[in-house]
Amino acid sequence: MAISYGSRNHTRKIPRIFLRLGNFWLLGRKTTPQLIARAVGKQLKNEIQTTMGIKEYLDKSLNKYYLGILKENGFELTESDFSAMAGIYRFKNNWLNFDIVNDRGIIETRISSLYSENFYDLDLITAYLNRRNKKEMENPRFGKYDLSVRLTLEQESELFKSNLTELKTMFNKLNYKQTESELNKIGDERAKLLFG
Repeated sequence: MAISYGSRNHTRKIPRIFLRLGNFWLLGRKTTPQLIARAVGKQLKNEIQTTMGIKEYLDKSLNKYYLGILKENGFELTESDFSAMAGIYRFKNNWLNFDIVNDRGIIETRISSLYSENFYDLDLITAYLNRRNKKEMENPRFGKYDLSVRLTLEQESELFKSNLTELKTMFNKLNYKQTESELNKIGDERAKLLFG
């Protein structure tokens, strides 16, 4: 391929150089080392923006959907950790652990008992509560599986807020092992549905 430039009376052809580095396709009239330097610069800039974006997006989601509920119920921040592609805030009160995680731009909320290190996402907890309360799904995506539903952050925060008493009972010292056993069975069922 060539690119044309010049005045009305004179046109000159210059070969284009195409270069792929990582996720970048570069096009230019520069030499290959110059294109590589430009690509590396873009890659570094993108990684810096991604790191800042991961934390900012997680902060925005936390503030919008959960911070008020967590403060009202005595949760305190116990840990935060960020890397280039992920971030986590871990909260705890006197009866529950709560995580909000940003993994490559996907926000997930998880909870666990104080007596266990096993965390369960709120999509799985929703399926558990629906089955426990014998609720039927409205228009499931894939057949009649309640595990094919992915909740929005707004729906997750509403579920968390409206079921705090039930969650406290589910994950207390007397019930957490039974709850985890049932959640693990539902998790296995979800894995079979997703991965065959």
